[in-house]
Amino acid sequence: MGLTHFPNGVSSFGIPVLPGSEGQNIHSGNAWFVSSVDGSDGNTGKEPAQAVATLDKALSLATADNGDVIYVCEGHAETIAASQPIDVVGVAVIGLGHGRTRPTFTFSATASNFLMSSADCRLSNLVFKAGIAAIVKGITITADDCQVDNCELSGGDTTAYCFLCGIGIGGGAGVKRAKVLNNHIIAEDSKVAAKTGIKWSTADYTEVRGNRITGAFATSLIYSHGTVSRNIVVDSNIGRNDNATYGRGIQLSVADVGIVAYNRYTTALSAGTAIDSSFDPGACGCVENYVSREASGGLAGDRNAFAVPMAGRLNDWHTTYADCTAFAGLTTNKRGDDGGTSDRYDIFGVKGMCEIKHVLGYCGTSIGGNSTATLSVGVTGATGIFVAKVANAGIDAGDFVYRNAINVAAPSLTGVPVTLKDKTIAEYVHADNIGTGYLDYVCIWRPLMPGSEVRSAV
Repeated sequence: MGLTHFPNGVSSFGIPVLPGSEGQNIHSGNAWFVSSVDGSDGNTGKEPAQAVATLDKALSLATADNGDVIYVCEGHAETIAASQPIDVVGVAVIGLGHGRTRPTFTFSATASNFLMSSADCRLSNLVFKAGIAAIVKGITITADDCQVDNCELSGGDTTAYCFLCGIGIGGGAGVKRAKVLNNHIIAEDSKVAAKTGIKWSTADYTEVRGNRITGAFATSLIYSHGTVSRNIVVDSNIGRNDNATYGRGIQLSVADVGIVAYNRYTTALSAGTAIDSSFDPGACGCVENYVSREASGGLAGDRNAFAVPMAGRLNDWHTTYADCTAFAGLTTNKRGDDGGTSDRYDIFGVKGMCEIKHVLGYCGTSIGGNSTATLSVGVTGATGIFVAKVANAGIDAGDFVYRNAINVAAPSLTGVPVTLKDKTIAEYVHADNIGTGYLDYVCIWRPLMPGSEVRSAV
C-alpha cells in the first residue's frame, strides 16, 4: 500500500501539525514558512511551497499575541549584518531539520545580534554562526518569558571566529522568567577571545538547564553580574573551559538566590590554582556540582571529578601510614647512614595543598646505634618541623615519637598544624649513624584544595 501524501500539510482542529523541537510545536495561531532555498519575499508564506525568503519578512506577516509560529525550513541560510529583532509578542521561530540541515544564520558584523525584545517569544533548533571574530553577543533577551532551546552558537571551523557572549539575559529594568534550555555553545578552544557562554543580570526566575558550553572563556562558562537575580535555576549543564588563567565554570559574581544543581565541567586552571576557585554559586543552594582539572602543561588531569563548593578547612582529617624499611645505618647509604644517599629518607609526598596536623612515629623494634645519633622529621629547609632532634638511644619498642618527645603511651596531640604544598616529608639523621630497629610513621592531614592528598613515599 502506497503512502498518502498531504501536499498542503495536515491540521487538527485548525492547528497545523508539523515537525518541530521535542514535540513543542503545537500552536493555535498562523503558521509561516521561511526558506532561502526556494522561497521569495513576494510569496504568501502560508505554506512550504509559498515560503518567504527571509526571517524578517515572516516576522512582518505574524500577528502579535496570536500564537503564531514561523517555521524556518531545512537548508535555510541567511546573513545577519546588524541587529535582528524578534519583536512580535508571542511568536515562536522554529527550525526544521537536524544536524547541518538545520537553518543557519551567519553573523557578519561585531554588532550582529538576535534581539528578543518582545515577550513570550521562542527560538528553537536554529544554528547561529559567527562569521567574523569578536561578535559582542549572539542572542540577547530583554523581554519577559522568552525561551531559547536546542540551538547551536559557534564559529564553525574558522579559528578565532566566536561570540564574546553566546546568550545574554536581562540588564536595565530587568527580565523575568527567561529559559535557556539544551543549547550548545562552542568557542575556539585555543583562543581567549570569548568571555562567557551564558550570562545574565537583573533576571529573576531565570532557568539555565541542560546546556553544553565548550571552549576557552576568559570570564566563565556561565556568569551573572550587575544586580542580584532571584529564584534562578542553574541545572544539569556540562562544559569545558580551556582557559588556563581563569578557567571558571560557574561564576555568579553577585549574591544571586536560587539553586545550582547537577552541573558538571572541566577546567584547565593551572595546578597552582585551587580548583574550587572555578565555582562561585553566589547565594544559591547547591546540590551535586562537580569539576575536574584537565591535563595541561605536562600535568596529568584528574581521573575523577570533585564536588564543589569544597568545605575548605572544614574537610575531614585523614591518615596515611608509611611502612618503612629497617634502619641499617652501619651499611653505607642505607637508612640511618648519616650523610649517606638515604639521608634524607622520604616518608610522605604531599600533592597539592594540605594541612598537616601531626607526623607521628611508632617503634616496632628498639632502635640501636651510636648513642650520639639523633633523628628528625621535616621538609627541606625545616628538617625538624614535625619531629625535632630526638636521641635514637632512647627509642624502644612500643614507643611513640612526636614533636620533641618519646612516650610509651599514645600521645595527646596538640600544636598548630602546618600547611604544605607539593612537598616531601622526610626523616633526617644527625651526628652519627643509626644502625638497627624499625620506626614507622603516620601522617594526620586534610586537603585544602580539591585533588590534594598525602601519600606514602616508601
